[in-house]
Amino acid sequence: MRILVHTVLGVYARSQSSFAFLIKTGYVFADQTVSLGFSNLNIYLLSGLKEGSKEYKFKMMRGGLDKTKYANVVQEIDDYFIDKEQFEKTKRKTPEQIKAFLINESRFVDFYKKWVILKEQELESDGYNFLEKLVDSKIIDRREVKEENLNFTDIVNISLESLFNMNDTDCKNNMLIFHDMFLNVGYLQPEDKFVKATDTEAINTANSYFHYVASISNVNALSQNELMALRDSYQNKMASLKAPLDQWLEICNTDPDFTKGLTFLRESIITQLPTVEDFFQESDVLKFNHKNTKDGEFFYLYIGQITKSTLLNYYEIFMPISPELKTTLKDKFIADNNYERRIPMMIISHSKDLELPLDISSDKYKYLVENEVAENTELQKRKFINIDDE
Repeated sequence: MRILVHTVLGVYARSQSSFAFLIKTGYVFADQTVSLGFSNLNIYLLSGLKEGSKEYKFKMMRGGLDKTKYANVVQEIDDYFIDKEQFEKTKRKTPEQIKAFLINESRFVDFYKKWVILKEQELESDGYNFLEKLVDSKIIDRREVKEENLNFTDIVNISLESLFNMNDTDCKNNMLIFHDMFLNVGYLQPEDKFVKATDTEAINTANSYFHYVASISNVNALSQNELMALRDSYQNKMASLKAPLDQWLEICNTDPDFTKGLTFLRESIITQLPTVEDFFQESDVLKFNHKNTKDGEFFYLYIGQITKSTLLNYYEIFMPISPELKTTLKDKFIADNNYERRIPMMIISHSKDLELPLDISSDKYKYLVENEVAENTELQKRKFINIDDE
């Protein structure tokens, strides 16, 4: 099983931590997890901050500073580059010129050190601080969706069409993973209908469906060793579920009968899912984490299938893709007789009684607004740094 976590721009800007959570969830459950999109900017950022020339580092800092809050500092950095260019053009430099330039440059070196501490705190808080090491283990991979034009180096490039078709040549057992906060009525269309896998309407390929799997703790709160231990334990103790899940994914992604995935889920998967719940409740790795997790802080995992229609609407809002590209993709799927093939997915939610699309105006989902406000408030606190006082 391979889980694909696609962090498109519209969701990355709203909640970076939720996508670190999805990547780590995939790390526990799947043979391999693939990070696509903007989360890849964060994964290697820590090591990138410590490499390169001073010019590169200062440009990184300039790009990362709040242009409104630190307008003076941004201007000073711009002035530094102008002065540096003039300094390097001067063939006969006086001792006073050299001393003045080095003193000014040392100020920015000190600024940069403070800024790196700030970025390290942000990445740790958002859950990205050790993901680079997991990527290096090959259990997490990074890829790029070519339509996003991120132009990463040394990363496999795939098309949005192939992502929708789940037809990667080296793996047929792919599935997407989402956070429920982005599957709400404010973003999706009225025709984007979600039902429970056990509902009679689930057989209709115009509907997305999902089924509850288990409650899990906040994996962003786990250390690297704890997360690795949780993965090892899950992969060993839940090995009997691996073959049925792989078979379900292959059916969903390749079988000519577009309803066969639902039938297989009902007959061969759902009856085994309570063992996943038992695993997380009884996990030695999570005992301390469970003890310190309040009821409202647990997350709930669901699996199912999402329609291409709903996913196209999702990408039009969040990637975003143009209406023209959306129409082109839809026409291509229809021409290939593949438009009604639903895409296997996982969903992470704070709700144990999930209803989709979410109506976030309901008191039932007020945690979404509260969490977003809390995350943004915490981010603003972490962005406070007394650069101007130096």
